[in-house]
Amino acid sequence: GMVDILFANESELHALYQTADFDTAIKALSREKTLAFVTRSADGCAIVNHGAVQTAPAAPIDKLVDTTGAGDLFAAGVLFGLARDLPLKRCAAIGAIAAA
Repeated sequence: GMVDILFANESELHALYQTADFDTAIKALSREKTLAFVTRSADGCAIVNHGAVQTAPAAPIDKLVDTTGAGDLFAAGVLFGLARDLPLKRCAAIGAIAAA
């Protein structure tokens, strides 16, 4: 495909694959030849790497104040980790900390 890395939230993934079921959407995404990080708010994120699916937890927060920009900060943290060749779960953890 033409996408190397996909960042999406759960709602965007449902819209992309036109299904309300998360597992169905993840299965469809796992058939793509791409790396994807799908954020799920407090449920962390799903990491799809050329068919293999794993999960990473969200960073704990004391009080939710504002989610504006959280997805962008998550992506920035992940890209920081990828640029340093860190394992995907570590990249997601850095993204989660940045987004929190």
